[in-house]
Amino acid sequence: MATGIDQLTVEAAAARRAGRLSEAEALLREALAQADSHPRVLNSLGLVLIGLRRGAEAIDIFKRAIALDPAAPPLWMNLAEAARQAAMPDQELAALDGALSIDAYLLPALLRKAQLFERLGKLEDSAGIYRALLATTPDDSGLPEPIRAALAHGRSVIETLAGRRVEQQSGALEAVVAAFPDAPLDRARIYMAQRAGQ
Repeated sequence: MATGIDQLTVEAAAARRAGRLSEAEALLREALAQADSHPRVLNSLGLVLIGLRRGAEAIDIFKRAIALDPAAPPLWMNLAEAARQAAMPDQELAALDGALSIDAYLLPALLRKAQLFERLGKLEDSAGIYRALLATTPDDSGLPEPIRAALAHGRSVIETLAGRRVEQQSGALEAVVAAFPDAPLDRARIYMAQRAGQ
C-alpha cells in the first residue's frame, strides 16, 4: 500500500483511469491527510468528485485549491464544471470570470460562458460572446472538433437572434405602415430587407 503523497496520487490517477473512482477518492483523501494544502491533490480529488456526480462537494475542494494557487486557470475551469454539475449558475459564472481574469482570451472559458448565458436564456449576452469569438477566429479548421462544433453552434445562436430581431422590427414597421399608409417608408423597407438578408 502506498504511503507517500506522490505514490498515493499516482495510484489514485491509475484508479481513476480504470474507472474505480471510489478507490481514487480514498487514496486522494489519504494523501490530503498527509498534506491538506496541496493544490494538485485537491484538484485531483475535485475531478474524482465530479466523476462521482458530487459537484457540490467538489466546489469546496476546488475553492481550497484556488486559495492555494489562484493564478491557475484550470482550477477555475474545474470549479466552473463542479458548479455547473451542482446547478449553481452564479458560482459557475464567478468561476469562469475568475479564469478569464487570469487570461481574458481563454477560449474554453469564453465558450463555457457563452453556453452558460444561453442556458440561462440570456441570448443577447451569449451571442455577444460568440460574435467576438467568431470575429477573432476566422479560420477554425485547425481547432479541435468540439471547439469547431461549439463555434458552429454559436453561429446558429447569432442567426436565430438576428432572425428574431428582424421579425420584431418587421412587425413594428408593418404597424407603422398600417397607421400611415401614405407615408414615404421606402427607405425603412429597404433597410429591413437588408437586415433580413433579402
